[in-house]
Amino acid sequence: MAFANASHFTIGEAQFISTSSYYELSNDNDALRTLLKASAINATTESAYVSYAPTCHPSTRRTVSNDLMTWARDGRPDAMSMLWLSGPAGGGKTCIQRRIVELCKADDMFAGCFFFSTRYPDTSTENRFIVTLAAQLMQSVPQITPFLVDAVKKDPTILQKSLEVQMKTLIFSPLEASHRRRSSSGLKALFRSLKSKASSQTPRIIVIDGLDECVEEREQAHILRLVHEMATHPHFPFRFIIASRPEYTIRTMFSSPPLSDLSRVIRLETYKADRDVHLYLQTEFERLRLTHPAASSIPAGWPFAEDGDMLVSKASGQFVYVATVIKHLDNPRRNPVVELRHILDLHTDVNDVNPFSELDALYTKILHPPNVDIPLLRGILHAILHNKGHEFKRPSAIDSVLGLDPGTCDMALMDLHSVVAVEPTIITSPPTTKNDVPISFHHKSLADFLMSPGRAGDLYQSKDETHSKLAMAYYRLALRSSNDDGTHDSSKIDHDFGPSLDQADAGVYPASAFHHAILVENWSLFEREFVRDTFPKFVEQHFFGTVASAQWHDSWSITFFWGIDQCSDLYHQCLVRTRVQRPKTLNPDLTWILSLLSLSARQDKDVCGPAKG
Repeated sequence: MAFANASHFTIGEAQFISTSSYYELSNDNDALRTLLKASAINATTESAYVSYAPTCHPSTRRTVSNDLMTWARDGRPDAMSMLWLSGPAGGGKTCIQRRIVELCKADDMFAGCFFFSTRYPDTSTENRFIVTLAAQLMQSVPQITPFLVDAVKKDPTILQKSLEVQMKTLIFSPLEASHRRRSSSGLKALFRSLKSKASSQTPRIIVIDGLDECVEEREQAHILRLVHEMATHPHFPFRFIIASRPEYTIRTMFSSPPLSDLSRVIRLETYKADRDVHLYLQTEFERLRLTHPAASSIPAGWPFAEDGDMLVSKASGQFVYVATVIKHLDNPRRNPVVELRHILDLHTDVNDVNPFSELDALYTKILHPPNVDIPLLRGILHAILHNKGHEFKRPSAIDSVLGLDPGTCDMALMDLHSVVAVEPTIITSPPTTKNDVPISFHHKSLADFLMSPGRAGDLYQSKDETHSKLAMAYYRLALRSSNDDGTHDSSKIDHDFGPSLDQADAGVYPASAFHHAILVENWSLFEREFVRDTFPKFVEQHFFGTVASAQWHDSWSITFFWGIDQCSDLYHQCLVRTRVQRPKTLNPDLTWILSLLSLSARQDKDVCGPAKG
């Protein structure tokens, strides 16, 4: 992001020696340090993760890339200020956007970017969107830096304020101040500084990718409203290229005023991708023939032309399909020739109108290895998909939460790394992962597959069932990892659940349990033992406990930040169903929670009937 690979330059009194080693800031520049720390490096093309991310083959996606860059280079005053690249899952939009960033940099017309992704917490919400753009604009428009830093110094709370206030304070005001300093005649001087070296009419470009991976739809709409405000502001001389799936909220906003009046729409599915898919496969098969452990047994000319053509046909323009095929064939313990034949021999119902039928057949094949324990795998996959509050950063964490024997999840996912992203475990004490990245799916299409009963078959599990099971699992883990007085004791879970878990992780178990329980609509899914025994014990220890530790208070704070109304409603239902009596003595730190709950309890005392069973 901003300042990447930079060295030996000065901002005010701050001496930057080398970003690869360290930088030293004076007290006057704590604001700059705060700003950079609050930005999301994972949302840029310069994060460590991007080094391993898929990229476009040099000879693929040329037509759509050229069309995007032709639009980007259009410097006419009446040129549209926004472009939406719409495309289905697995079409390669993110790879294209990364290429656009590099092409814009080469033309000296790159201003900033934000790549939304559910892979990281700071890239799946809107929270760091403005500050990340502001940090990059300090490099694109360096003359705004002193004004931006001064704004943070004057209001250290700016990073906790609304995005509208951040936009005005961190972007608009510094730009306007820079205009006033550089030219008394208005914007001419600044615009001259923003012109590309290649063309006097070339504007600067901001790239936004994966807007649909901003998990809250209301935040997706909010981001687009902010973009519209920036695009129409007289002191904001930048244009936007935005890529996403055609989700309802996004496509509705782009097809309606005011966005429709300012935007051009390019639909990725209108571009013929068969040639590009074929080139990608040629390159990857050549690599497999040279590097796979079974290379000596691979026949000359493999795969045959008709096999390649069949893969291209099955892909239907979806790079996710062929990328998944290659990941599967990359498994060093499987013969790629045999595995490719199995994939090509897969059949789907000829009457099936599901556009992802070929991809579904591939997922079904990969997720059903020999001797697979379907109930076990189903529980693990849906736990990864729907887990809330507590990140699974290694398979042993899933073992701990689900109460599985140590190593169970590792073995269950062993042959599924072509679809499930699991960082390699480094043998230490306790075991650690390479990049401490949460376990996730390589492609969002796998989540769509698992959530459809018609597509997933025996691997389908409803959200309600998953949330109820995770709620019970987290409650039981919280109880097992605690002493009688409510304090955490990691030794109680080390023996039963494998590697020791962090104290901070244990502190969010109650919040995670409550989050999942809130999302359960059908309480009959809860086991009788949970309703009658597990939950009452949890309430006694961690909610009403007279010596409950501060860590539980903090975890409940997280829960109530998530939604007081929902939490209080569920809590009242729990009291009615379990007949837990309100204790006479309460922990003073927790009385404020009960006062919030009492309002909902009085209003909803007849919400649910007596406990079943």
